[in-house]
This record gives sequence, structure tokens and C-alpha cells, in this order.
Amino acid sequence: MSSSGWAVELTGEPFDIDDLRRVLRFPFDPWIEDIASGGEPNPHMRHSGWAQFTSVSDVVADAQRIVSHINGAARLLHSDYRPVGVSNVVRFHADGRREFILPAVTGHFNVTLGRVRFRAEGTVGEGGFENGDQPSILQDWLSVSGKSDLVSDLFIHLDRSDNWFDVYKTMEIMEKIVGDGRRLKRVPSLDGQEWKRVRQAANHFRHAPGVCAAPNNPPSLEASVAFIRACALLVLGGNAWDRFEVANQK
Repeated sequence: MSSSGWAVELTGEPFDIDDLRRVLRFPFDPWIEDIASGGEPNPHMRHSGWAQFTSVSDVVADAQRIVSHINGAARLLHSDYRPVGVSNVVRFHADGRREFILPAVTGHFNVTLGRVRFRAEGTVGEGGFENGDQPSILQDWLSVSGKSDLVSDLFIHLDRSDNWFDVYKTMEIMEKIVGDGRRLKRVPSLDGQEWKRVRQAANHFRHAPGVCAAPNNPPSLEASVAFIRACALLVLGGNAWDRFEVANQK
């Protein structure tokens, strides 16, 4: 798999990177390849589209864009996911040489002890997570995010949705993905009444006191974050970009 092109090292907890290895697999974009750089093999992300780049800064910028989408989308697959970041760059030359480059990049690295994530080997479900004969769900989502500014923004705000502002922003983006707020009822299994309650709470808490009324018995931020992530799974899991006209295409 070490064809000409580029690779960007991923930083983060091995726990999360190991799961990304399972869902970001060659030959679909992006994929993770373990590359030895001064010792043990380290996880690197590769993308066939990077072959056109001649500048390290262009590769790093696009890798950071993709990683921001990965971090948002992966939170939908695992609620305890911790973000990964990008670090060193490897360039593969046509003659087989490898050039290791150390750009000034700051990556995410979080240490959280005691997490356990159960897996059912061989039964990971829709999207070919284990098969390799089709893109995984995550690779499908990343492909769409590269074509739609709305889906791109959705993953970015999902990644940082630990506050009321980004909860509200995420809900607004999902409404635009399906067309408008009234068409949310077309998304199977989405609880419209709870949507209104969470949206009103987010609108209330993101403003100064007294600007917007809070709903009766407002949900907690933690419950609201869990709800919007579940809603995003319903929207994206149903291939919303096929069932609805996704505005703001690139």
C-alpha cells in the first residue's frame, strides 16, 4: 500500500486509533496504514487524493480537515470516543524512497482510563466494517462530507458539541440537511416533540438570561448532546443525502 503519495501520522489514544483502523481500511479513502518511523510502526492516515499535492502544508491542511470530520463522525459510532490529531508527514516518492517530515502541528491527545468498548467480531453491521469489499459507514460519511458543506459542518460541530451553542448549531444544520425543520418528521424514528424541547433549551441557554424562554423541565446538556447524536445517526444512517436534497453543495 506504500504507493507514491503522502501519509500523515495520527496521534491519540491507541484505544480509539485501533477502532479507526477497523473502519478506515484500504482501498477506500481515507485509510490507515502502519508505517515504521524510527522504531515501532505508527498509525498513519493516507488518502488517494493527496497524490496531487506537492506541498507539505496542503497535505497537513487537508489531513486536519479530514480528521475534524472523523472526530465528529466517530462520536456517533462510540459515545466515549476521544479525538485524534495529526503529526508527522511521510512522503512516498515514485522511486520508493520515503521522506519523513516534521511539520509544526499540534494534535489532540487525551488520556482517559477505564474505558471498555465491546465488539462483536465479524458482526459489525452495515457498511463493510470488516469486509474490505465496500467502504465502511465512516468512509461513506467522509466521502459525503467532502462534497457537502452542510455535512462537513455537521461533523465539525458534532465534534465540539459539549456546549449549548454547538448543540443548537448542530440542530440547525440537520434541519437544513433534510430541507427545513418541518421535514424532520420524514426522518424515521426521530422524536419531533423531544427535538422541539431540546432545541428550545439550547436556544435559551446559548443566550444571555431573559432573551429566550426555557422549556418546561429543560433537558440537561449531557442528555441534549446524547439526543442530537442519536438524531444525527438517524439522519445520516438513512442516507439523508439521497432522500433529501442536500443544499449548499461544494
